[in-house]
Amino acid sequence: MRTSIDLFTASQAISTPNTIASSTDHVDVAEQEHPSGESDGTLEAGLSQANKEQVDASSEQALPTEPYCAFTKGSKLFIVITVSLVSFFSPFSINIYVPALPQISQILHISDAATNVTVTVFMIAQGLSPVIWAPLSDVFGRRPVYLATFLIFFVANLGLSFTNVYWLLVVLRMVQAAGACSAIAIGAGTIGDVTERKERGSYMGYYALAQFTAPAVGPVIGGALSQRWNYHATFFFLTAVSGPLLIFMVLFLVETLRVLVGNGSARTFGIYRPLVEPKLVSSVANSRRPRMKDPLQGRLEFGFHRPFLVFARPETGLAVLSFSMVYATYYLSSSALPFLFKSVYGLDELMIGICFIPSGVGSAIGTVLAGKILDCEYARASSQSKLPVKVTRVRLQSAWVYLPGYCVSLLAYGWCVRTHTHIAAPIVFQFTVGVFSTMYYTNINTLIVDLYPGKAASATAAVNFGRCLLGAVAVGVVQPMLAAMGAGWTFTLASLLTLVIGLVCQALIYLHGEEWAARRGA
Repeated sequence: MRTSIDLFTASQAISTPNTIASSTDHVDVAEQEHPSGESDGTLEAGLSQANKEQVDASSEQALPTEPYCAFTKGSKLFIVITVSLVSFFSPFSINIYVPALPQISQILHISDAATNVTVTVFMIAQGLSPVIWAPLSDVFGRRPVYLATFLIFFVANLGLSFTNVYWLLVVLRMVQAAGACSAIAIGAGTIGDVTERKERGSYMGYYALAQFTAPAVGPVIGGALSQRWNYHATFFFLTAVSGPLLIFMVLFLVETLRVLVGNGSARTFGIYRPLVEPKLVSSVANSRRPRMKDPLQGRLEFGFHRPFLVFARPETGLAVLSFSMVYATYYLSSSALPFLFKSVYGLDELMIGICFIPSGVGSAIGTVLAGKILDCEYARASSQSKLPVKVTRVRLQSAWVYLPGYCVSLLAYGWCVRTHTHIAAPIVFQFTVGVFSTMYYTNINTLIVDLYPGKAASATAAVNFGRCLLGAVAVGVVQPMLAAMGAGWTFTLASLLTLVIGLVCQALIYLHGEEWAARRGA
């Protein structure tokens, strides 16, 4: 308690010169207005009520204010790492499974198109489930939803480990996706809770790093497991690693929803309180921590329609559409890779898994670079003008490079496979596809979080819904397209559609985004 008093006293002592300086400024103005040399008493009588109010305002400004977030930089990084680990399992669950697709067709005696259905339904559930979970987390808190969904994910993995029936495989894959995929939207909401715009780009980059590392490590692990045993081994592995992480979340995951815990200094209770509560807040915040708000007070604000409002608002609806095209074509290439590389280059499951590494490494590099670039662009825009930063322009500034780079890489990848070029060539373009797609994703997702403060999870759920819906369509049509058009023309069509739609969306947001956002009060 002594330390808190000393800190407060010191802050008052430091702020005193500023207050005095402000008062002196008012006296100087009064003296200039009375050049004849009036006495001090006359001068004091001449001070207007407006001047007194200005002095009071200056004194109030000198008082210490609550920080936006009570967590230290290290604590925020701990939170980001935790939610990133959880969100890692959504893309990991699909990528660990992809190398085994040809094997599943053989074991279950089904066609390649039927096998792809297990990927399609996963992506449909991946898009739909956050639409339910994210609004819940925006009203009732992040931690309860995290624990509930990850428990569902764990149970689904356990069931898939023993499944040999096709229809049950399809059903449990949907349940698995419903449990794992909500973490992507809720994680973005968590980062929106604890970060300001000026630093958000880097943290969103770190967060996306986990999601886009999965395409590198998932296929390698999945290929090795399915080749050594069979596809069931991938689900045993997911069960083994998700169980300890669920326990870790129960022990350490903190609540961050600002409507419940403010800037993080509020004392939590019940399911919102970790069993082993980390000392994440500063000593000042600890000395005056209020009790968290009752989560049931927000039940009237709850609605599953919230994520869909993002589509109705042009600045965010266009952003979702542009990235959804990138995501759909990215997964079109990923789901086609096992079949193309097996038929063209004669690779087995393990080697197919290894071929996913360049894309994953490129994705990891792209997320970190994009986050740093976003923060630099925001800082530069802030320093160049005293007016509020136009986030719709700043966040899309570098996207004008990322989108064409992605489309050119995708086009080159398709024609390298079509012409049976040495395998090194398509692998190089897989790397650049990973770099540009994730850099574009980081920009769009950061823009969405900026435009929806306090409701970032619901907004990100809309992004997830849009991209997974188009991604599911892409995975569903990839085999017929390859059979009818070949790899070259399939990826030509995909890249051209992505480029045209993406550039049109970006141009409209860049020109009118601030006006649209201001109209709805963002």
